[in-house]
Amino acid sequence: MKLQELFDKTVNYEYNSNDRKVEASFSIDDITYNFYAVYKSTYPDHDMSKEKYEYWEILFYAKSAKNHFRVFDALPANNRELLVFSTILKIIREFIQDKHEPNILFSAKGDKQHLYEKMMKAFSSKYGYKLVKTELDYVGSNEKYYSMEPR
Repeated sequence: MKLQELFDKTVNYEYNSNDRKVEASFSIDDITYNFYAVYKSTYPDHDMSKEKYEYWEILFYAKSAKNHFRVFDALPANNRELLVFSTILKIIREFIQDKHEPNILFSAKGDKQHLYEKMMKAFSSKYGYKLVKTELDYVGSNEKYYSMEPR
C-alpha cells in the first residue's frame, strides 16, 4: 500500500466559511477535532510603506468531554491517528480551494513537532506550496511556527 493510499480514508466533517474565518470539525470515538482559521494582515516590520502581508493563521485542537487539548496530544493510541491526519489534510485541501491558495501560518508544539512538520512538508510540496520555518519562535514556548506560501 502506498503512503498516499493511507491518507485516502477520512471521516465526514462539518465545514463553515466566511470572509474572515473558517471552522471545521469531526469526531472520532469520544474526541471532537476542530480546525480553525482566521484571516489576518500585517505590515512587515510594522512599516506601512511596505506591502501588506495577508495570511490565514490555522489551529487544530481537540476536546473530549473532560479536556481541551492540541490535536497531537489527542491522537488515539488505537491506530486511528491516520484517520485523524487524513481528515485534517482533506479539510486543508478544501480550505485552500475555498480561499484560493492563501498564505498560511501555523504552529507545532511539543514532542510531536517533527511529525507535524513532516506531514505538512509532504502536503505542501504536493499542493504547490513551500513550507518555511519562521522566526516567530517565542522564548520558552517550545512552539515552532511555519508558513506555507504558494509557489
